[in-house]
Amino acid sequence: MSPETNAKNQECEKNYSTYIGWMQSQKGTYAFICGFTFTTITLLIISLPNPNTVLSQLIMLFLTIVFDLLLYLILLMGVESLRFCKDIPPYDKSLRLCNTLSNLGFVLWGFTVPSIFLLWDLVYLAIVSTIIWIILMLITNVTIVKQFNEYRGITKFKKNTE
Repeated sequence: MSPETNAKNQECEKNYSTYIGWMQSQKGTYAFICGFTFTTITLLIISLPNPNTVLSQLIMLFLTIVFDLLLYLILLMGVESLRFCKDIPPYDKSLRLCNTLSNLGFVLWGFTVPSIFLLWDLVYLAIVSTIIWIILMLITNVTIVKQFNEYRGITKFKKNTE
């Protein structure tokens, strides 16, 4: 066995369970902060005497950007944890369906904040936050989906459907 293969085998046999645990803890923290941010946006719209002021809308836009970035980080850490899994099950039809529904739920959840803005007749804020979310989804498609396919061993020509 060549030294490169031996080093690669030793690398594969390392135990990353504590690091994966840390990643899960971080995801939980981000999810908590994300929920808190969503609640803050909702409460601000309800509580502000005039949410149509420029300052109010800038603050809500900032919170929306924080919310979107936290969602991105949650998804990124979920995909990154695949790198440290030793045995990943085949990507069959049921996993493909689960992944598709998960992605759909994620995308729709990002549109909830602009929807809330529309309910309160904050049209311009809804448009800007929708554009930011769509840009983030395009970035996600380029960065995270590519990593997911790489870790799962999925290519356009060879699908792992055992």
